[in-house]
Amino acid sequence: PSSDLYSLEVQTDLGFKVTGTVGYSGSSGRHYARLVDQDFLYTTSGAPFGDFFRAQTDSVQNYNAFNAQLRRSGRYLTLSAVYTYAKSLDQLSNGDGADSNANQTNPANNASEYGPSDYNLKHRVVATVLYQTPSLHTDNALIAAVVNGWQINGTYTYHTGFPWTPVTGN
Repeated sequence: PSSDLYSLEVQTDLGFKVTGTVGYSGSSGRHYARLVDQDFLYTTSGAPFGDFFRAQTDSVQNYNAFNAQLRRSGRYLTLSAVYTYAKSLDQLSNGDGADSNANQTNPANNASEYGPSDYNLKHRVVATVLYQTPSLHTDNALIAAVVNGWQINGTYTYHTGFPWTPVTGN
């Protein structure tokens, strides 16, 4: 398989200790492997060893995302919010397994499997807050070690749901 990764970001100072960043990131991959049950494709009933699986390197993937971030840094408080608008497409999200995890509906026509990845997230927001406690200046090293260097952190994450493909096994 081969993968190409690319990205571009620009950042600017918006004043009031706020920075803004916008960017693009993406990837494309070709020749990813999948295992295909040859008995499904070609009737080989009566084969002495049962099902016969063969690796085929004909799957592709791509990912494209727009990222935007606002960050405010202060002496004790740092706030950050990141928004990502993305799309991930592939023919086989769950690897080359020869079981139901592969979830291919028509292994005979791999091109027909191209669509949203199992892990595609269209919208994603992550907000963080970090509070660094002020340092206490004292001559007592034990008190300084116990009191100084504490942080309070919080993270909020939101994203849209994953795509869902009903698959029946029989």
